[in-house]
Amino acid sequence: MELECYKKEVMEVAKNVLEVISKGKSKEIKNGEPLMIEFARHGENYFNDNKVKFMVVGRASGKTKKPHLAVTEYTAEGCSINEKKIEKCFNEYYYETDHLSWIHRKEENGYIDSKPFFGFSKEIYLGLTGAEDETEWYKNICYSNLCKVICAEEAGNPCEKLKKTQMENGMLKLLKIEIDYYKPTHILVLDSASEEHSWSTKEFKDELREYVSHQEPKVKICFSDRPEFREHKPLKEKVFMEFGEGD
Repeated sequence: MELECYKKEVMEVAKNVLEVISKGKSKEIKNGEPLMIEFARHGENYFNDNKVKFMVVGRASGKTKKPHLAVTEYTAEGCSINEKKIEKCFNEYYYETDHLSWIHRKEENGYIDSKPFFGFSKEIYLGLTGAEDETEWYKNICYSNLCKVICAEEAGNPCEKLKKTQMENGMLKLLKIEIDYYKPTHILVLDSASEEHSWSTKEFKDELREYVSHQEPKVKICFSDRPEFREHKPLKEKVFMEFGEGD
């Protein structure tokens, strides 16, 4: 899939999802919060001829603080969606950012990729590739989320209503388009391996597994429990077992 075709497809799905959300009654809409949409992002070396193309999928983005990317506009009549801002969201994340170098940015409590989500993703990537340069790992991956519509100003997960609305109205389709474009060899979804505490339903998981089973070249996918407050070693063993590969 060519870039312009990919961009057109994801933006069209995003528009439809956001239109449904704008007519809903999520806490964010009722409070008039600025919403934005994040598409998949990739490291600067992802499209190189790498044997392993690793995609990690989270639940929702954390800190954003990008009100200039808000796609929602509020008037006395209600909420509407600015289509040009949907494209701006795509352009900033695809063309104009520093790719994924922020993953290795140092913060007050250490590097971002030493924290559970990206730290565990890094362990899996290094196990799959045998790469030795740990600080460069993020340049070779693709990163996405199950829930792509989030608040453009505040950190934190979307409320239950906003989460449910987008998960039921296009997030699976968006993820499929991203997979078609990025052609990963391994997809790690850090949500939950079981139904308990999972954002993705059994039907969502089954449909995504069925979809990637028909991809060429072959794609391996694993739904893993999240690494926060868990020992990484047994969790890693389960992931590699499901991938059918050793660490």
